[in-house]
Amino acid sequence: MTAARIKKVLFAILLAIAAYIWWGNIQSITSAGEEDVFIPDATPRRQTARQTKNSIPYLAPTVNPFRRYSVTANTINGVRPLPPPQADPLHIAHKLKGIVGKGNTAQAVIQLPDQTSRIVSLSDSVGVWRVKEIRDLYVTFVHGKQHDTLFLNTKGL
Repeated sequence: MTAARIKKVLFAILLAIAAYIWWGNIQSITSAGEEDVFIPDATPRRQTARQTKNSIPYLAPTVNPFRRYSVTANTINGVRPLPPPQADPLHIAHKLKGIVGKGNTAQAVIQLPDQTSRIVSLSDSVGVWRVKEIRDLYVTFVHGKQHDTLFLNTKGL
């Protein structure tokens, strides 16, 4: 069989499946009110939601899914204010050039964007970033809930 013949056969099968589904949908629409649902172990009658033993009570929705809520600070509606903007990451413009000492007395040599160097210890700040941890190969900075880490370039050692 050629590729064109295979395509025609597959297309014919697809059309047959679509026609079968379409015919079933038409049948279910036209015969929607003809069948009754009965409760077992009772006299034949229509089943309603209130007649079932384990019916779930309807609860009105507490949130309107179609309403757009305000994203600005509004104390009347109880909406929380927007968080402060995030600080630019340190690792883009700053480089860790070295670590001096160990433990709580360790200091790090940081190269700033203007190509000058600065020595920082624990709790010192570089811009809005505060030094949280100094280890042998990296320094961790924090700003609010943000963390950023500068790693020592050990490729040239």
